[in-house]
Amino acid sequence: MVDHKLLLETLDELGIRGLALDLFKSYIYDRKVTMRNGSTKSSALNMQTGVPQGSILGPLLYLLFINNIRNVNLSAEYTVYADDTSLIYSGMTSKELENKINRDLAK
Repeated sequence: MVDHKLLLETLDELGIRGLALDLFKSYIYDRKVTMRNGSTKSSALNMQTGVPQGSILGPLLYLLFINNIRNVNLSAEYTVYADDTSLIYSGMTSKELENKINRDLAK
């Protein structure tokens, strides 16, 4: 998931500041989401992570955010395609895998 604060920091690091950064901030904050299952619809919930789906900017913001994965020293191999990222871990035992994943989550 895309953390909004980290996304804005990433945009700032890329040189997007001032009014442009404020525009992106207003675009991702204070959004609501509802879910529907058949005829049942949930109440509106605050969207605290992620980028808006079905938009032009959503995939672009995701790619700008996830591009920094190369700067993190992960135990996993990874693949990034469009708006999807997969982490691939390998190890001899489940305990080794658990340790690698937990180390990466702590980063």
